[in-house]
Amino acid sequence: MVVKKHIRKNAYRRRPAGACHDWRRLLGRAAAVAGILIGLTLTSFLLVFAHDLLTQCDYFRGSRIVVQGNDRLGSEEVLTQSGVHPGANILSVNLRLVRCKLLAHPWIADAQVSRELPDGIFIRIQEQQPLAILDVGHKFLLNASGEIFKAWEPEDPENLPVITGLALSDVSASGAPRSLPFAAVMEILQIERDAGIPQLGTLMRQIRVDRELGLTLAGADRVQAVCLGYSDYLAKCRRLVRLLSELPVATEFGDIDMIDLKDLNRVVIRPLAPDTPEGSVKEET
Repeated sequence: MVVKKHIRKNAYRRRPAGACHDWRRLLGRAAAVAGILIGLTLTSFLLVFAHDLLTQCDYFRGSRIVVQGNDRLGSEEVLTQSGVHPGANILSVNLRLVRCKLLAHPWIADAQVSRELPDGIFIRIQEQQPLAILDVGHKFLLNASGEIFKAWEPEDPENLPVITGLALSDVSASGAPRSLPFAAVMEILQIERDAGIPQLGTLMRQIRVDRELGLTLAGADRVQAVCLGYSDYLAKCRRLVRLLSELPVATEFGDIDMIDLKDLNRVVIRPLAPDTPEGSVKEET
């Protein structure tokens, strides 16, 4: 009996022809990525080397450092605040950081910093313009925008109107709505500064705020108090200056205790003179 022998098939399978190409492709990509990384590393080293070379080069040493726009502040004080020193390499100066340092000074409202190759640094500042002193128990300086920019100190200006009767909560942040009393104060201050009425400044040594009755000017040599109330300040100020210019011809008047200008149609003048009975008043319509 003949037994047939079972022949098993060879289990070996031939790899696809494209597999070898896939490995080569992967190796090529890996080599390309490695080349890019090496190139970036070398470029970084070159850039760092170039940066160090330029920022330490004597050719760019700052020999011209110019400060402009300073009036109250000395140039040395501005330079100290900026952190820029003569002889520093101008390419190593961080202009944005210098500007931030300058703006941290309470008397500097704005600042611009620029460099001019090969050796120049230009600092241009705009100083704060104090408009009044706000007294809320502690004194603060207000600028023309109605913003507190620093606490008042003895070396700061004293010949400014002093505002009393307001609270810190009345003083608005930049761009925020103002309270009625604070808006009234800012209006009268702007009139004193911009309206071209020279005599008005001597009458505004103090501005007293009453939330119900409005503003009262005080502290003048001849007039102890001027009640303005609210609204129509420009017309009231012009009327006030005209009244004071005409009063010398009225010999019965000496110093004036109070001028009531809350109503332009009924102006009340109360003189304060030795020969004038207390409480006498004169009305002008």
